Amino acid sequence: MPWTILLFAAGSLAIPPPSIQLVPPHPSSQEDPIHISCVAPGDFPGANFTLYRGGQVVQLLQAPANQRGVTFNLSGGSSEAPGGPFHCQYGVIGEHNQPQLSDLSEPVNISYPAVRFLNL
Repeated sequence: MPWTILLFAAGSLAIPPPSIQLVPPHPSSQEDPIHISCVAPGDFPGANFTLYRGGQVVQLLQAPANQRGVTFNLSGGSSEAPGGPFHCQYGVIGEHNQPQLSDLSEPVNISYPAVRFLNL
């Protein structure tokens, strides 16, 4: 996968975290698919994104060369989808052709409607 080239000002090595959000339709059960958007701030098109759940890698995607984000699509009922929290991160090539990783995004938690049992 090609990496986006990023040139840093001297002494500035921090890469800001991406934004993350749950994309509609929102799941109503653990069998429903989950769609999570992850977008890099500023001018970082074509970055490589990683989605984590509980600190474990769930999926890797690269943004198209003219876009700053991706949407992760997780299958309902699979081991990659349930629970959370989910975080994402992106990477680019920085100074001296060294890979640079952003900070992790804020968490996104997936919750499902509570199942109610009626006593008749």
